[in-house]
Amino acid sequence: MTDSTIVKLSSMAYAILALGLAALVYSRVDTESFQVDPVPTGEDLDIYAATLDTLATRGHTIILADSTVRAIGGPPRTFHGVIPSRDPVQVVSRKEILGPPHSSGDYWTWFRSQFPNADGWFALSEARIAPDGATARVGFEHACGWLCGGGGMVELAKRRGVWRVTSIRITWVS
Repeated sequence: MTDSTIVKLSSMAYAILALGLAALVYSRVDTESFQVDPVPTGEDLDIYAATLDTLATRGHTIILADSTVRAIGGPPRTFHGVIPSRDPVQVVSRKEILGPPHSSGDYWTWFRSQFPNADGWFALSEARIAPDGATARVGFEHACGWLCGGGGMVELAKRRGVWRVTSIRITWVS
């Protein structure tokens, strides 16, 4: 195996690991007191917008995996509707994010050729809203390059009808 083959395999392995790692992280976070609607609502989309506006680099297209990262139980939910973020959000299938097998160059070279105005990609968990409707949590992961990425949990509060991020707990970094 050549050095370039190892780099290619390592880049793809990193992308696959980043897509799957959040399920383990989110399953260890106390979310039992938070409820999940079976279908994403306008409220969920506002929560996702506040989360992405806080985490994403301003002025870049936000590439978002098309379905939620599986949190506690239940199948992933597919994003429907427009996420009202300050920057454009492009919802892309996980298959498109991973792309074809790479015979030349590494994964991130390919990714940047496909999504030139993106600073990596994001995946989000289900939005979990507290029973009182005043707070919520969303798990996230972000991959942006070889040894560039991270994930964790965002906590939000609804003030005067607007969701705002109140804390970010980073649980893994690459």
